[in-house]
Amino acid sequence: FGVICCLLSVVCFFTFRLAQPYLFAKPNLLDLTLNQKVVDNWKQLKSFDDPTGGFPPSVQWITTKSYLFPLKNMLLWGLGLPLGITAVLAVLYQVLCITYYVLKRKTYLILNTYYLILVLALLWVLLLFFYQGSQFVKALRYFYPIYPFLALLSAYFLAQCYYRLRKYKPKISLFFVLCFLFSVLIYPISFLSVYSRPHTRVAASEWIYQNIPSGSIRSSEVWDDGLPLSLPTPGFIHEKYPAVEFPLYYPDNADKWQEMILRLQKVDYIILTSNRLYGSIMTVPQKYPITNRYYQMLFDGSLGFEKIADFTSRPNFPLPFFKISLTPPFARYGFNKSHAVCYAYIGYQTAYLKAHYPTEFMTGLLNADAGDVERAAFLSSECAKMGIKILPPDVNKSWSSFTPGDHTI
Repeated sequence: FGVICCLLSVVCFFTFRLAQPYLFAKPNLLDLTLNQKVVDNWKQLKSFDDPTGGFPPSVQWITTKSYLFPLKNMLLWGLGLPLGITAVLAVLYQVLCITYYVLKRKTYLILNTYYLILVLALLWVLLLFFYQGSQFVKALRYFYPIYPFLALLSAYFLAQCYYRLRKYKPKISLFFVLCFLFSVLIYPISFLSVYSRPHTRVAASEWIYQNIPSGSIRSSEVWDDGLPLSLPTPGFIHEKYPAVEFPLYYPDNADKWQEMILRLQKVDYIILTSNRLYGSIMTVPQKYPITNRYYQMLFDGSLGFEKIADFTSRPNFPLPFFKISLTPPFARYGFNKSHAVCYAYIGYQTAYLKAHYPTEFMTGLLNADAGDVERAAFLSSECAKMGIKILPPDVNKSWSSFTPGDHTI
């Protein structure tokens, strides 16, 4: 057992060392000196974990309860109720089994090769859940690493239930399997149904172009995307509607609301593209008392604006005669599975562009980070590695920004 642990430790070390090269300052595999830039980035990210700080995305976590909040999200959104409840029961079952073996001095059963896999899976689930569940930020995506192991524990637990049912109630065992499979599939199919309908922001943008006069002044909210989107349809460009941004995440003070009153007087339409702001701000009325009242007046109509359109696309049970939404209207902002999908999609797109259009891709990055000397130097070295030559300025050929050429910028 000790030899196996040592071998696993060595494999883990080299896997981590090779998979995370930017974490370390030097290329020597045995040199563990950390990259100071990475350490500084970690410190900056950690500084955002502050309930009293002013980082807007942190507002949503201020009132969340340790362990209970991530557990609720995993049950309702991450795994779905049928699989989520099964996973909780599976974890409790394994804890009770291990406790029983220890009390009965049957630890040799725990060290059995096959059962040891379940013990290690349980240990990983408990360690990550209790560590991450105690953090200020309890985003659902941070718990994704335990999902495969929860599935493993759940499968073992269900197998034990099935074998016992088959032994004592053979007629019920098959019915039990079919009912469980049906209930587990409801959640993923319901969420997939969202992709069978038009994207709400696209549908809302089309409605705006068709129903709101060109030149109308519309609002947007800081830290959220504005509407309408520019669409392929001729004439459907967002510049037709001047925008006024509402700084609602700023601290509630006289200056903010004097500015907000002026901006409210300018706009013809208030557009909320998500519950990102009001879904988090309204959970901390003591921090945003006036902004909280603003949203209350907006929603009850006393602010002077009337609701004229609403676009939603929620996951519903995939049965035509049984319509129940899995995400109720009062649900808070922070469904991070959609974030993870978006990030993965963007990551796939950028990887494709870098592989097939490297010159254009690096040109875009250089233009985006033109004001950051260190970043520009890093990108220049990347260009050199990729065989892309960065030419000096030429009074006869150069433009005001970086432009792509034939393996040159």
